[in-house]
Amino acid sequence: MLEIGPGDNPSVYRRAVGNVSLQWETADLGEALSARVAPNFSFRQAVAAQHVMANEYEIPVADSSFDVVLAGQVLEHVRRVWMWVAELARVTKPGGKVVMVSPISWPYHEAPVDCWRVYPGGTRALCDAAGLGVVTCESGMLEPPLSRHEYPGESYRFAEAHHPHPVRSFIMRAVGWPLPTAQDLITIAQKP
Repeated sequence: MLEIGPGDNPSVYRRAVGNVSLQWETADLGEALSARVAPNFSFRQAVAAQHVMANEYEIPVADSSFDVVLAGQVLEHVRRVWMWVAELARVTKPGGKVVMVSPISWPYHEAPVDCWRVYPGGTRALCDAAGLGVVTCESGMLEPPLSRHEYPGESYRFAEAHHPHPVRSFIMRAVGWPLPTAQDLITIAQKP
């Protein structure tokens, strides 16, 4: 397993998997981005990665090294996502999976750049260009209810708080009115 951009050690994803017997390696592109794109940006890496990337398009490992490559909340920080997804495919073993979790409606957040919000059609196109077959590509909220943040224009709770009439909100939901929520796109692709 290779996780790109872990936020802490163990990462949220590693804790969720819970299998301590997995060989879990990490790579990070934050320092490379800071040096190239925003030299005045002070990047503070939370975890020392095992594979430090010289740039966001080169993971310093051999071809076909990992059964699973996981990138959670990273895609939006990559400038040329089509090159990056191809690099994820390169380091994945044949039959292996690439798992990407990326924001659809999260607020702008430079770290040091924030470039993309990619929807299912775009993610499918990126995977196709990289030679990956999409197994699933769905949007949803991954945050537990107690930790969901409230963002104007994106958070369901924020919208609820600003609709003073609960009946109005109920009717809006019932007729399919697009109430705002913070959504992530979860994509699992397979290398042939």
